[in-house]
Amino acid sequence: MNYALENARIHAERMGERKAVKQALAEHGIVAKVGHGRGTASSWIDVQILNKPEGKHINGDEPYAFCRPDCPMCAAFREQWGKAMVIARNASGRSHWTEDCICVGWA
Repeated sequence: MNYALENARIHAERMGERKAVKQALAEHGIVAKVGHGRGTASSWIDVQILNKPEGKHINGDEPYAFCRPDCPMCAAFREQWGKAMVIARNASGRSHWTEDCICVGWA
C-alpha cells in the first residue's frame, strides 16, 4: 500500500468535507471554524461557532454552563447548536451512524 497516496486521498476528502460544511453553515448565518479532530478523533468534524447568541444567563454569565431550562440565553445556545448539527450532518453527507462524530461548540 502506498501510504503517501492514501494520505493524500484522505486529506483531499476531508478538505472537501470541511469546505462543504463551512459553506452550508455560512449560508444559514452561522460563522464557524470547521476542522477535523486529531489522532483517534481524526474522523470527527469539529465545528467551532464564532457568532455566539447575545444576551446573559439567568444565573450569571458563565459562557458554557447551561444554567436553567427557562434561561433565554441557554435556549438560544441549544437552538443554534441543534441547527449547526443538522446542517453539518447534511452538508457532510454523514449517515445517522456517523453523526455522533460531529462536535459542535463555541470558540
